[in-house]
Amino acid sequence: MKKGKRLRSDFSAEQKLTILLELSKIDAKQEKISKEAEKAKIYKKYGCGRSTMFEWKKEYEDQIKKGALYPSLAPKRIGRCGRKSSLTALWKNRIFKANTETLGRLTIVQLRQHINKRFRSSPPKETLRRWIRKLGMKTRRSYVKPRLRLKHKAQRLRFILEKINKKGEFKKEDETIHVDEKWFYLTRVKGKVRMTPNEPRFNDRTTQHKSHIEKVMFISAIGKPQKLPDGSYFDGKIGIWPFIKETEYKRDTPYHKKGDKKRKAVSCTAKEYLEMMTKEGGVLDTVCEKMDFAQIKRIKIQHDGASPHVGKDNPGLLDKAGRQKKIRIKFVQQPAQSPDLNKNDLCFFHSLQRASDTIRFQCNNIAELMQAVETAYWQYPVDTLERIHALQYEIYRCILKNNGDNQYKLPHAGIRKRQNEGLPAENRKVNKELVKTAEEELVRLENELARIQKEKEAKKKKKA
Repeated sequence: MKKGKRLRSDFSAEQKLTILLELSKIDAKQEKISKEAEKAKIYKKYGCGRSTMFEWKKEYEDQIKKGALYPSLAPKRIGRCGRKSSLTALWKNRIFKANTETLGRLTIVQLRQHINKRFRSSPPKETLRRWIRKLGMKTRRSYVKPRLRLKHKAQRLRFILEKINKKGEFKKEDETIHVDEKWFYLTRVKGKVRMTPNEPRFNDRTTQHKSHIEKVMFISAIGKPQKLPDGSYFDGKIGIWPFIKETEYKRDTPYHKKGDKKRKAVSCTAKEYLEMMTKEGGVLDTVCEKMDFAQIKRIKIQHDGASPHVGKDNPGLLDKAGRQKKIRIKFVQQPAQSPDLNKNDLCFFHSLQRASDTIRFQCNNIAELMQAVETAYWQYPVDTLERIHALQYEIYRCILKNNGDNQYKLPHAGIRKRQNEGLPAENRKVNKELVKTAEEELVRLENELARIQKEKEAKKKKKA
């Protein structure tokens, strides 16, 4: 073993007092022969020498002589101590420069290779890892977000500013329902399996082809969980419906006979979407049934501008179907390229996917997958759904602060804390200066868009 190698860390004050207490018990004994042997056992037990313990004892007695009521044996090596770092200002600048050039997306090994190629020298891998930790560099998750143009930012700002009332607060969205679709797959291509030491290897999952894994598209509708005037409670869950068609097998197979019924997953087209909304027991009927408390007010169903939602005269047909119901229902289209303005895309679908994954591990067909997803939906915690609703207001504020852009970081808004204290989870207050700045930015964007439009028209006239 190398000389000077540390075998242990510093003893804490509690450990030192425990050792001194054991030594004092030995000193209190009258037998002199066994004292040294017992002390040697303590030295070996705690891994420290006789002189070290003598220093602790002397330090303790000196503090008592000076009048200390509570003598402290805490380690002295606090703060800047130990071996000096070999990180120089030159290497600091090189690491920062290399990380900026690669947008921070390289691993330690890849970053070391880039530094070596860029500056013709590089530190060892573990040294580089230690330097990065010393410089305070941290990793975070990076997601692909929709690309926003000027018109998209203007639409987002206008959409949110319309939700602010004269009191300087976001309007209540008690009667707003968010609707969207998502594919749920029967299994994943890749995953991890936990095994016990002596357990035989699990069989791998099989499929006809990994690019043709069975899947089902679901449409989800969620509202705001709220306490109703009659004392009952609405959990905010409207329902979840699969896009499924029942067909028959046209010929005999090794597994089925001709004429047997089967369920086939279909994509969401304009026709399918309109049928899902207006059919008996569909979305509109379920909304009227579960939100009958909103008969005086108008219910808003918010969805995005996907082609199934706006294609083949669907907007007019959906509004007509909504007016014919016992409760007035209006369809609202959210701004383009803005999944963060829909609760389903914001976090509900991701959370529901994780919940269904814990249930569907034994699913072998579409029917079992449908049952697993529906079970996860109806078992979804209402408290979490309340936090999703409160998070939507935080998203509104972030979009206003970033002038309609989606490059923002969610702040710690204290949603869970307010919820645990029995207070409303949502915070609808808006800073007046923030609203004023957003309105000015919206005017600037609209003027810029008008200028660009005039330039395009002028170019067309020149070509003509």
